Amino acid sequence: MIKLIAGAHSVILVRAQKSIEDWFLYDSDNIMSFLKLNKNEKITDSNGYDKLQRLYRKANKVYYKGMKSNGMINILNIEKISLAVKDQLSPLYKALGVNM
Repeated sequence: MIKLIAGAHSVILVRAQKSIEDWFLYDSDNIMSFLKLNKNEKITDSNGYDKLQRLYRKANKVYYKGMKSNGMINILNIEKISLAVKDQLSPLYKALGVNM
């Protein structure tokens, strides 16, 4: 869906089915490496945000939602994540003329 909004030519809505943290967890290997946790560490909880909070606690760190991610975002394999959620990204891909 493309809408006209003041100052923008268009806006493309991309919705995560759960939360953006659920997307991040598709690259759990890099998250575990970043947190210096065993890659076989069990990831349990009700949603991605809670799972990341639990993992950060196990690493004696605090997970902050948003811009203050302590560098985790920089190590994520965005290609791996985008392939895992390509159905949710399809409106963006379509608007940009990207064939997946």
